[in-house]
Amino acid sequence: MTILFSVLSYSAISWAQYQSREFKLGNHTRSKALEIHKIVEKDTTLFIDIPNDIKALYVSGHISLFDDLNSYLRIVLQDCNDMEYLVYETYSLISESKESDFINTALETKFLEGVRPKCLKIKAFNSRLRLDGLTFVEGRVDTWKKRQQLESEYRRQVSSVVDILNNQLRTRNSPWRAGVTDVSLMTYEEKKLLFGGDVPMLAGLEHYKTGVFLIPDFEVRDSIQEKNTSDQRSAIDMVKEWDWRNRHGKNWLTPAKWQGNCGACWAFATIGFLETYINLYYNRLLNYDLSEQELVTCCSGSNGCKGGYSFWGFYYARDFGVVMDTCFVYSNPSHRDCSEKCSNPNEVISLNELSCRKRTTEEDIKSFLFQSPVTAVVEMDTTQHEMLLVGYRYLEMGDTIVFTLENFLPDIHVINDSTLAGKTAWLFKNSWGESWGENGFGFFTLNCPLISVISVDAKVSSLLYDDNYILATDEDGDGYYFWGVGRKPSTLPAWILPYPDGDDSNENYGPIISSTGERKTDG
Repeated sequence: MTILFSVLSYSAISWAQYQSREFKLGNHTRSKALEIHKIVEKDTTLFIDIPNDIKALYVSGHISLFDDLNSYLRIVLQDCNDMEYLVYETYSLISESKESDFINTALETKFLEGVRPKCLKIKAFNSRLRLDGLTFVEGRVDTWKKRQQLESEYRRQVSSVVDILNNQLRTRNSPWRAGVTDVSLMTYEEKKLLFGGDVPMLAGLEHYKTGVFLIPDFEVRDSIQEKNTSDQRSAIDMVKEWDWRNRHGKNWLTPAKWQGNCGACWAFATIGFLETYINLYYNRLLNYDLSEQELVTCCSGSNGCKGGYSFWGFYYARDFGVVMDTCFVYSNPSHRDCSEKCSNPNEVISLNELSCRKRTTEEDIKSFLFQSPVTAVVEMDTTQHEMLLVGYRYLEMGDTIVFTLENFLPDIHVINDSTLAGKTAWLFKNSWGESWGENGFGFFTLNCPLISVISVDAKVSSLLYDDNYILATDEDGDGYYFWGVGRKPSTLPAWILPYPDGDDSNENYGPIISSTGERKTDG
């Protein structure tokens, strides 16, 4: 029999966010209760005595969040096979109140196929949990049809979380909006694989669809903008926006990809850079689809699906080259052997005369973005995530951010406070598929620093093309030519200046470098 705990009998109760039926105990006549009565204020493991397999587990209790921005609490069920399932999660942004109660509520553990519980792993930051008890349903889910039904119900649950989050984002006048993505539909165990073993506190990032997302910093370190004030002042004098999806009238970036159940963000950042750099090097939209699987499997020094860094991938490309995806398809990435790569590839891309530099100041990062995208590592709670940094937007008071979501009327956010004004929104190409963000791209502002930004200068080596294939163009007819990221091709006449056009689609912009060697910032 399901019980309600007497400790929840308050004269005025503020309920937690998961109140719809998607998260609540149904009419299970075989449900049982287990009283806990435990106060938790730090990361804690509670072993529980449930001797049989269960197909659902719910929690009841009270949560206190101490901080308006950076509080969270998570409850995870671990079974006897060390598989983990998300029972409950809340954080400042999604919660309507700092104090809230919940009764017989479950997230992922509403849809178990039959597991033998071992313990609850509770993660608390700036928060307190009073866990009153558990309600569980014994049994197993045996039929394929029933499993399909559970997946459908889980999708409805995720959709409901998105609705809750968007309501809170509107209430708080937050500059971004949420939606259902491939990442938000992943189970907790799948997210562990995605992040190399430890799921960080994402604060809704898995649901991000549009706008400017603030990556939370739970250690409250200074941002790049706050730390490097002199760099900020010089950065303000640069162009206000930069986006490699629209430079010289072209999109130089290949589509965003999906890394799946593998912590290979570093490999996707590396390959994303290489695919764009090839386009820029030859000044042609070749849009190669290179093999992330080769880096995950063959790159020594990396941990494959358990993490790595792009500079390992760049030096692998220098020493061995990278084949096309068709030669080594990204599939079941953590269980492949390098010998599976095709033995006679028709194309191999290498980086010759490679120079990798780490950038730390905002001015340096923006300066090298003018040459090509750069790879960047961002800290998220306990995890580091690497993406391709492809642009930025300097935010000013009165600027507008337009949200474009399917099935919603256009929504406009106007910057009217110092939370965003004066900061840089960095544009990233992520590796969480095209359902995340705007076709896989998203703007972030950071309270934590970009801890590693790598810019690359190199010559591209190809089995199919040599430097004679580099195209020099003057598409806007202003007398200045653009030839990509390398030096001026020797095939161009001597009278053409050795400074590439700042925007070859606009005759009003001159060269990137002036005749005095100073960088121009108007194009």
